[in-house]
Amino acid sequence: MKKAVIDIGSNSILLLLAERKGDTYEPVFEDIREPRLGESLPRTGIISAEALERTSRALYELFSEATQFSPDEIIVFGTSPFREAKNAESVRVWLENILGYSIRVLSPEDEARLSFEATLHFFPFESNIVHLELGGLTTELIAGNKNEIIHRKTFPLGALRITEMFNLRPPVCESSISSAFEFALSQFSALDIKGNFPLIATGGTITTLACYIAKDRVYVSNKYHRMRLTREEIQEAIEVFACATLDKIKELLPFAPSRADIILGGSIVFLAALEWLGRNELIVSERGVRWGVLIRSDMAIAR
Repeated sequence: MKKAVIDIGSNSILLLLAERKGDTYEPVFEDIREPRLGESLPRTGIISAEALERTSRALYELFSEATQFSPDEIIVFGTSPFREAKNAESVRVWLENILGYSIRVLSPEDEARLSFEATLHFFPFESNIVHLELGGLTTELIAGNKNEIIHRKTFPLGALRITEMFNLRPPVCESSISSAFEFALSQFSALDIKGNFPLIATGGTITTLACYIAKDRVYVSNKYHRMRLTREEIQEAIEVFACATLDKIKELLPFAPSRADIILGGSIVFLAALEWLGRNELIVSERGVRWGVLIRSDMAIAR
């Protein structure tokens, strides 16, 4: 059985086509577009006409790609832009009319839970973990294990949001970086998590950062899954991005040039998370919320 899942986020749209193999799924095809549906949303409170136009084109392209594989089921869902924007309902209806297909909107709780379940499915941890999924507008955190969730919280710490909040697009002044770091750290510090838990990170920012730290010029899907990034490596990357022009960062990220203006902000969030937990490294997961939706697609949340 083949299924396609399309994840519409604030920065990117992700397509996953996977085939059932025993008690799990294996990827057959993956693709991405980055139309930035949530651009300026934190400031204006609405999804702009320009962002909607870009998203409409990108979504139609990915949906068309999915249908070429004749999957048994296609699941389309949206996250934070569809929860935050004042015009979210009209945007959802507009996109549904273009596709001729319904779009399910995940709550913050469901988004975090499904991403967490995907991580536990592919990382057989027996002990507690802290799981962070960094999106464009929010960061979803869950701490727990396969038997229970100890903490769950949504933070206003998306890569796009923190970039716009602290003007982190090049050229960047040192005070902006310090302010962004302190803000992120203060958000995390409001949650008291005790224990030496592994930190698992997922989302486009951390996989882009992993590809950069690996010194790859092309993104190799699944290569960065389970890769460990140290605090020192992330700090060094931040220092490079902070001193570079936008064009230079695009040269450094030939596999993801559209993320050049938000990679610094997203990296700062992960550095703050490591500082908060007192950890020296994190583990990268390429199995985000779309994998959780896929695995639990027999449940109402993904139907």
